[in-house]
Amino acid sequence: MSGVGVYSKTPLEVLPLGSVPYRDERPALALATTLGGKEVTFVAVHPWTPHTPGTYAKREAQLSALAEFTASRGEYAIMVGDMNITPYSPDFEPLLASYGLESAREGRGWAPSWPAPLGWLGIPIDHAFVTGGIEVSDFRMGPFIGSDHYPTILDFSVEVEGRKRYNRGIVKRTIYGARKKERTKKGGDQEPFARKGGAKRCH
Repeated sequence: MSGVGVYSKTPLEVLPLGSVPYRDERPALALATTLGGKEVTFVAVHPWTPHTPGTYAKREAQLSALAEFTASRGEYAIMVGDMNITPYSPDFEPLLASYGLESAREGRGWAPSWPAPLGWLGIPIDHAFVTGGIEVSDFRMGPFIGSDHYPTILDFSVEVEGRKRYNRGIVKRTIYGARKKERTKKGGDQEPFARKGGAKRCH
């Protein structure tokens, strides 16, 4: 079973995703929030693992539709999640080029994300794709927290009246629960504004 969940410090608006294929099998979630007076869109994804020709075709169809949607949201949009594709796949660069997106991983080394127990022997399949108005200051893996994936952390900024406002985005779902527990211990539990799907998934 696959699910996508999002927690936020700012209010979120759920956006209709339209005709993205296979959402009944592999959910995706589009959300908008306001940062520094700018509407920023987040698209949380987890497409099929390409184990067979059939699931490969499903992954490609869903990634393409979600990338197109992300690009359609304008300057301030981020598509994040376990995308089940490495930067070395022959499909990776054409996907970015087709929709004018950039990978937050670009120029930041190997950074494998799965399977976490293998550490640097793993592969990088968790990503953040951004549109032109998002300036990425860092993209990295967080510490091992018991999931089969490492948490994926994106630091980015948007333009605010001639200056940059920096915002830290945790884009891997499995870290949200850990961060929520930390806030609870300090007396400041963070309620989710939107979530889709239920059970934690394994790769």
